[in-house]
Amino acid sequence: MKHSNFNHIASLSFAILGVFTTTIAQEVSTVAGKSYVGNGEYVTSRNNPLLDDYYSNPIGLSIDSNGYLNFTDEHNLMMLIGPNSLSRIGTPLDPLTNGGFANGAATSGLMNGPAGLAVNPITKMLYICDQGNHSIRLAEPFFSVSNTQMLSTLSGNGPSNPGHRDGAVSNALFNAPYDIVFNANGDCYVSDQNNNVIRKISNNIVSTIAGGVGLTGNANGAGADARFNRPAGLYLDIQTQALYVADIGNRKIRRIDLQTGIVNDFISAGLFSPRAITKVNNHFFINDLNAVKMFNNDSIQLFAGSEDQANDLDGIGENARFYELADIIFNPIDSFLYVTDKGVNTIKKISVPNYVFDLSSDTALLNKQINTPLFAVKLYPNPSNQQLTIHNSSLDYFYYYIMDSNGKLCIQGTTTNKEQEVINVKKLPNAAYFLVVKHADNTTQKIRFIIQHE
Repeated sequence: MKHSNFNHIASLSFAILGVFTTTIAQEVSTVAGKSYVGNGEYVTSRNNPLLDDYYSNPIGLSIDSNGYLNFTDEHNLMMLIGPNSLSRIGTPLDPLTNGGFANGAATSGLMNGPAGLAVNPITKMLYICDQGNHSIRLAEPFFSVSNTQMLSTLSGNGPSNPGHRDGAVSNALFNAPYDIVFNANGDCYVSDQNNNVIRKISNNIVSTIAGGVGLTGNANGAGADARFNRPAGLYLDIQTQALYVADIGNRKIRRIDLQTGIVNDFISAGLFSPRAITKVNNHFFINDLNAVKMFNNDSIQLFAGSEDQANDLDGIGENARFYELADIIFNPIDSFLYVTDKGVNTIKKISVPNYVFDLSSDTALLNKQINTPLFAVKLYPNPSNQQLTIHNSSLDYFYYYIMDSNGKLCIQGTTTNKEQEVINVKKLPNAAYFLVVKHADNTTQKIRFIIQHE
């Protein structure tokens, strides 16, 4: 899975502190995967401790409705669950093979070079860009380790039939689709890399919204007049109705106004090979091959890693090293950025400094949030029925998480189109906690509160 809003939280009835955990530097650390350069390393068991598992070219990252981190590697859909790495769908084939194209459960379902993935906010299904099969695949939501989730195909006709064709999903064709993002209505956008276009899937109809089919170039304009060169990672800002595209070949971040269809340059300098983009508050973070860069609508700067040194090294900011970055997302549960380093086959996390979440200097945004809050939270200290009530004025779905001060997840859930969500907290012991709410547009809010039972 970005834009974080903290300052428009309504005042709470007791012991609520509107503070954020202290982070003063961008620390890079390895979360999962044994580091090695190349591909071909697999272990026989697919439920291993995070740092004892081998991956091969991990690319896409997504957080599902349970808060689990899902990712793709050579032929598999993987997931980080607790202290372990779990293979959900796919099989540990030799990465030097071409994988496969088959629907089915667990190891019966086959993929070939899956890349970007995202959760449909309506159905909770996980959509996967199966690049080698030129298809969009569907994985059922994760229930438990003991249950088997099915893999099916939404659109595309497999490895022998790449192409471009709009229309019903059953007849549409893709050519190496790379990334996918959703809006709140369940419509999705796909970067169709080898076709050099951006596609939309709505009501089971595929359409092309930007780019010239099969035409490589570098041109702004409306719809088919625009040109891309290997479009890759996507980020959808629902509040502004803008779709951001990492345009690898043009070394740019492009912006598509989804209301007008006009494509413009968003970041046109300072990038070498941008692969993916995400947003936290008013700061954009871009994976630029072996460096993470930050853009704040004014200037671009190095955030972590090195522009000219590829390696594998945890550390602080520019002292860290990456080998070949793929995807990047922001996790609202722990407030870290997560990246896939496909060059050394690992997943890393990066802490986000406090200044990224500081809206005090943005008067216009701050006033807008105060005047039109997304929600208000109130805690009622009734000893017999202590509750958190989240008022949802936007009537949109959101995820919520309650964690203790050590980061342990205590309560989580999802609500859809409800005016308010009531969370029972009376079973939680007296302590300090964090409430995190993630909205349909990936904006997040986080507050600290204290429970004091009488």
